[in-house]
Amino acid sequence: MPLQFLGRRRNRLDLLVWALPLLGVATIAGLCLLIWGQLTTERQQVEREAEARVTGLTQAFEEYARRSLQQVDLISNFAALQVEQRARGEDWAGGAQTSLLKLGLAELPGVIGFYLADARGRVLDATRPMAVEEVGGRDYFLVHRDPGSAGLFIARPEPGRAGQPWQLPLTRRLQHGDGDFAGVLVVLLDPRHFTDFYRASQFGRQGVVALVGLDWVLRARRSGERLWFGDTAGNNYLIEQLKRWPEGSYVAGSKLDGVQRRLAYKTMQGYPLVALGGLSLEEVLAPYEARRALLLRLTALACLALLLAFGGLSLAAASLRRSQAARERARAQFEAAWDASTDAFWMLRAERDARGNLLDFRFSHCNARGAQLLGKSKEELIGRLRSEVFPDGGDSRFLMLYCAALRSRRTLQDEFGLDMPAARGLSLQHQVVPVGDGVALTLRDVTAERQREAAMLRTQAALQATEKRLRDITDNLPVLISYVDTQERLSFLNATFRAWTRMEPEQALGRPIKEVLDERRYAQRAPWLRRALAGERVSFELESERDGQPLWLRNDYVPDFGPDGVVQGIYGLSQDITVLKEVQRELLALARHDSLTGLANRHQFDEVLPLALARAARSGRALALLFLDVDKFKSINDSLGHAMGDAVLKEFARRLRESVRSVDLVARLAGDEFVVILEELSGEEEPALVAHKIAAAIARPFELEGQRLQVTTSIGIAYQSGGGAATVTPAALLQRADEALYEAKGAGRNTFRQTAF
Repeated sequence: MPLQFLGRRRNRLDLLVWALPLLGVATIAGLCLLIWGQLTTERQQVEREAEARVTGLTQAFEEYARRSLQQVDLISNFAALQVEQRARGEDWAGGAQTSLLKLGLAELPGVIGFYLADARGRVLDATRPMAVEEVGGRDYFLVHRDPGSAGLFIARPEPGRAGQPWQLPLTRRLQHGDGDFAGVLVVLLDPRHFTDFYRASQFGRQGVVALVGLDWVLRARRSGERLWFGDTAGNNYLIEQLKRWPEGSYVAGSKLDGVQRRLAYKTMQGYPLVALGGLSLEEVLAPYEARRALLLRLTALACLALLLAFGGLSLAAASLRRSQAARERARAQFEAAWDASTDAFWMLRAERDARGNLLDFRFSHCNARGAQLLGKSKEELIGRLRSEVFPDGGDSRFLMLYCAALRSRRTLQDEFGLDMPAARGLSLQHQVVPVGDGVALTLRDVTAERQREAAMLRTQAALQATEKRLRDITDNLPVLISYVDTQERLSFLNATFRAWTRMEPEQALGRPIKEVLDERRYAQRAPWLRRALAGERVSFELESERDGQPLWLRNDYVPDFGPDGVVQGIYGLSQDITVLKEVQRELLALARHDSLTGLANRHQFDEVLPLALARAARSGRALALLFLDVDKFKSINDSLGHAMGDAVLKEFARRLRESVRSVDLVARLAGDEFVVILEELSGEEEPALVAHKIAAAIARPFELEGQRLQVTTSIGIAYQSGGGAATVTPAALLQRADEALYEAKGAGRNTFRQTAF
């Protein structure tokens, strides 16, 4: 071997001796950087998951708290309206409490009780004993004295009496019909109702849920088993976050317990409250820290192993300078590199006859993967003919491909499988390169890629099928579904649009909604559109018309928020509720009329009598109330049955209605009791004449169901002159008429008695 060649070889080995330690250091540094990057990515992932989890829990907590407040808000508002509808001077406290009990306020989760206070702060009525009888100095009472204090006021939590839990007052202003302050309704809610949302399985032992007012006073807070009520929050992070966004997430420590947490908050719509949820960073990161410590220990061991390995390789490289087996080692390294490849590699030498005609190809080299595909060892394969290795000579495409590459001296590619046990079911990409009088063949397994491509095609087909199903569903819903972008252009409409407007959806898509609707219809929707595009979910009803017929629609506009939290458009849902409105009108009529006789019922009578007294006071004209019942009606029911009794009542009502003017109110109070309100009277003799007329009409025989009955009535009359109507209450007038009725019955029935104020 020439000395020059030996010198070059020693130089390469010297370089290898110095390069191996450097490579070891670089590898160890690279490993450390890789582990550091992996740990950083894992921590970021853990923190993102914690943020998503606490955001979801906080949204659920906000909805849970808001739903509880809305229930109290709705029932208390109804009670306030009843107080406002009562005449000044009436006992509104008892009526309001009865309404609240009927509506189930006392049964709502978390409600301890409630009480009513008048305009001077005196407690009038309560569902439980009160520690105080006067609340005029309480903050919520002072707030509600202001006429502008509408809606539910959420006061500061108050400690209960000895041994009693904390209570959170939820208050509402009560006022008379003229707007004057009547008092307050105070609902006492156990603030633990909100902290009951806390579950250690979801928040951990050091998590937190809190309900904070915009006055920064804690309405309720829980972490583990600790509770806080009425403390001042004062979290500077939360204050700064709320200045920018109504909901979000941040990391901060608590001044109350010193725990560092990932916190999420959401401003409660309709109430001056912020729902807050948090997870302890120590608990969230505990599994990560354990994995981090283990991975660092393993990395240290790996670095030590690498250090030892590269040290050994350096020693081996030094030994190679003195070794005479450099060529064998180089070949072994070459073989190892090919065997490590995931691609199969063959080298085939052409076999020719004496004339140079190509007969076959012989294996001259292969790597481990190439031998594995053929189900043989490398030693068994090298030196054998292709026709001997493949059953029946193999696929003819092999030989054609090899010959074509050899003739053209160009690299050729094709893709097909091998009919060998180890290669069945695989998609193989063949790359043939001419090398001398033979070819080098690389086979790459592309089965996974083809499977991914097939899966993508299946997914695409499934998405198209899903889109079609969704379109079929939306087109067959009795709801108009639309999507409007931020420029108020329609970009989606279902088939209901065609049925309602007689216009094809394609004619409206891409056009501003103002062009599709007329000016009046657009003006009805414009304010709601602007609110929805500003990020608010809105629901409203409006009256319209279709084909000349009245039409009621319920509309819901839902904002579509993009990943950046900016509204991209709104989803619109419109429902035809015309039939529902008609049913509501019919139910309202049924609620004011007696179902048996068709006359006004007690509810309508109670509405009309106070108004009649007020009109009499203004006009100075007299008014009379006639109280009637059917004489011996019980004997009719007992002897002839309830069906005949109902028939008598209907005929009695018909004759009574025909005996008075159309402007006079005739009502059935209950059973066989009836009343008549006579207005615009000139003197006391007029109601007596009407009573005579009624008695005569009733006295005519009743021809019912083939039977002839003799029915009479007794009448009590309460006469009220116009000048004193302002001082008479409806209850007093009805009481006088009732007393006069009993006088008529005492006088032998089938007569009347009259009394006057």
